[in-house]
Amino acid sequence: MLREIRQVLRLIKLMGKQNERSGLKTVGGLLVLLWTEKGSSSQRLNCTVAAAGPWCVGVELQALQPDLKKILFPGVGPCPEPDPEELSTFTDLFGSLQFLLTFQIHFPGRYSSKWQAHVKTFLQTFSLTNAGIRIHLKCKLHEQKSQHEFRVFLKSKVTLAVPPPLILDVTCSAQAPWCNQKGPWCQGGHPVVGERFPLSIPPKAMDQGLFGELSAQIVTLLSPCVLQHPNLPTELSRMQISFCLI
Repeated sequence: MLREIRQVLRLIKLMGKQNERSGLKTVGGLLVLLWTEKGSSSQRLNCTVAAAGPWCVGVELQALQPDLKKILFPGVGPCPEPDPEELSTFTDLFGSLQFLLTFQIHFPGRYSSKWQAHVKTFLQTFSLTNAGIRIHLKCKLHEQKSQHEFRVFLKSKVTLAVPPPLILDVTCSAQAPWCNQKGPWCQGGHPVVGERFPLSIPPKAMDQGLFGELSAQIVTLLSPCVLQHPNLPTELSRMQISFCLI
């Protein structure tokens, strides 16, 4: 299921690139619903991905060719409609739906907490470079309900050599140093743009019709801020690496 969610978000981002270049704000909402039906097989999992707001205006799944759908979503079958109350709550927050896709897959494993943690981690990573999008994850798996919201409190706009700019989540939990416990302290990280380097497209992907240029952009987020106290000794104590779809 995580693979299919990745494919859907990649699809929305790719089809929404033109909107970003046109100056539309990359803000709005994303809803991911995972649920099972009463009395259904424990190996069938339903998923709905809904999007609203300027970040996905003009994205239409119908624009895809049927053969491309099969490549993006192999093994996906028809699915029952999602709970209309969930969609209504979502549209009350972010406006009318611009994208809605519901599908069902055969899930041979158990819906363990570890599996759900992988989904949460991916959506949280996605929000790092899409800080204008509020993400809601709701699960209803065999009468067990859970929900999570990935909401950014501190954002920073980073201009790249290739548009559009990134809206990064720069929220950090670093504590103020002992010498500045009562003074002003910057709560956000500071992005530093590095080099962009090209990547090779796998031959298998090219055989399926994927062409173009593929590259990776390095952006380092430094925290805490040392501009207010440039004479404080500093050292790199922890490094976290995330790969985000932009």
